[in-house]
Amino acid sequence: MKDYILSFIILLLLVTYNLKAQDVKNEISILFYNVENLFDTINDPLKLDNEFTPTGQRSWTSFKLNRKQNNIRRAIISSSDWSFPDIIALCEIEKLNLVEDLLQEKIFQNASYKVLYKENEDLRGIDIALAYDSTKISILSYEWIKIHLERPSRDILYVFLMHNGVCINLYVNHWPSRYNGVLESEGSRLEASSVLSTHIDSIKQSKENPFFIVCGDFNDQATNQSLSKLINKYDLVNLKDSKAKGTIKYQGFWYNFDHFIISKNLKQQISSFRICNKSFLMEDDLKFGGKKPYRTFNGFKYNGGYSDHLPILLKIRF
Repeated sequence: MKDYILSFIILLLLVTYNLKAQDVKNEISILFYNVENLFDTINDPLKLDNEFTPTGQRSWTSFKLNRKQNNIRRAIISSSDWSFPDIIALCEIEKLNLVEDLLQEKIFQNASYKVLYKENEDLRGIDIALAYDSTKISILSYEWIKIHLERPSRDILYVFLMHNGVCINLYVNHWPSRYNGVLESEGSRLEASSVLSTHIDSIKQSKENPFFIVCGDFNDQATNQSLSKLINKYDLVNLKDSKAKGTIKYQGFWYNFDHFIISKNLKQQISSFRICNKSFLMEDDLKFGGKKPYRTFNGFKYNGGYSDHLPILLKIRF
């Protein structure tokens, strides 16, 4: 009788393990993170990056850069339950080698990441990068979509990928900031939205019932015109995390500027979505109360933190 019970328990454990292994195989995890000003220490004469040099206003040294990269590594791994996301989308990256260095540390030695990156025309030199586990993700095609503005901005990265036999259209965005004021800069984000919309139209015409995932730092909330128009036009779903207040805090108020927006045919496939607000990614907000993201700088004062944005993670199971 005891042998029978033991055999039953072992069989149950094996079945459970195989089911979990199958779930992991069928699941794709995507992390987006605005890492806030990941610059090297070298002055690029073609970019406005002087402040991020050893002699610049921020006294940006190799020590500070290495600490920043270690912080980003910890944020990525911890946000993904101490595992490796299948796809890591990053913005505010100055150079390709910074992403390569980021992913070549021992902590990532069991992953097989390849990187898509292009130096855009952004005046400060902060770009988008996408790393993907090449053992799980196949890139069928990709394209950098230009947004034509008076002030050069970041391109939108479009990737047509396949995971476990399923094809997905993925867009990674970093839309123009609100630096000159919300209303003054709104037209630039509306233009970015229009460019993205035009491209989605072209994909919808060429593919039957396609899956769409749109992610990034949009510098707008879902209720702002640039995003609400897009969401309503294509009947998209903007994912929300009811347990988090937002992805960025400004003047004491939380905002959701970082989004995963998906096509409705993916809604039933969602395994989880969350804003990753681990305690070590936060610090006390001494001015307005509560917590806020733990930044690398407060103004020009070195703070030693992570970013002014929180990472967001989406898991989809097919």
